Amino acid sequence: KGQEAQYHGLHCNNSRRIFGHDQVVQALKAVIRSASGASLVEPREIPGWGDGRHPDLEVQMGAMTSLIDVTIVDPLAASYFQGVAKARAPGTTAKKAEQNKKSKYDDIARAQHCTFFPFAVETLGTFGEGAVKFLETLAIHHGEYVKDGLTKEQFLGHAASSIAIAVQRRNAACLLKTQSTRRNEDD
Repeated sequence: KGQEAQYHGLHCNNSRRIFGHDQVVQALKAVIRSASGASLVEPREIPGWGDGRHPDLEVQMGAMTSLIDVTIVDPLAASYFQGVAKARAPGTTAKKAEQNKKSKYDDIARAQHCTFFPFAVETLGTFGEGAVKFLETLAIHHGEYVKDGLTKEQFLGHAASSIAIAVQRRNAACLLKTQSTRRNEDD
């Protein structure tokens, strides 16, 4: 089983991983609300999306409507590890995941006159470029509409911390589920 089995729970399809994804979506929704934005989780009534695809969030900030799809990716997964090792840079896995999300949602978002932000976070903590870009856009909106005394940097720190904590909770739940399953298999 070796080292691969040790981290298998971070990328395995199990109920904790899905629950963890939803917790990250909820943390992002709370951050959006704190910036005086509005969001709808898993909007299903978007015209032209008859094929069952739907993003995780539809976000309204002033006149701007955005669609966001969240993914948490594990750079330690065997399917990604070789590419990460070659690139020798954090964020390689998030970048690939965001490219996949863009190819899935970009055209439809444009047809709806929305901005699409792929929101990838690696299990080890690195945020993808789309995630960073969305949070920066949100911080600007916060600065314009919320008068709570937070600077842009303070708001970004709070937002990134909230999401990072949700990712680490997800990781812990996944690893605990894997350990529990492994113990049951050993019995």
